[in-house]
Amino acid sequence: MIAHGQLVEDFAAVSVLAGTPVAPASIRVEVLPKPRRPPSSLPPGKMAVYAFLWGDRCLKVGKAGPNSP
Repeated sequence: MIAHGQLVEDFAAVSVLAGTPVAPASIRVEVLPKPRRPPSSLPPGKMAVYAFLWGDRCLKVGKAGPNSP
């Protein structure tokens, strides 16, 4: 299983490559149990990136935010 700290480091590194740096301190990792149900809403001004992991493999990454259905 990928450690939370590794997820934060990886996401921060990719955000720099994308030209939109995100400070690691502003990243929060949340692990949700099965069945996975998305939150009904995010706090104002917040966006989310979600990932489905299987062991140490990332199966899917997506985003949710003000412009996402």
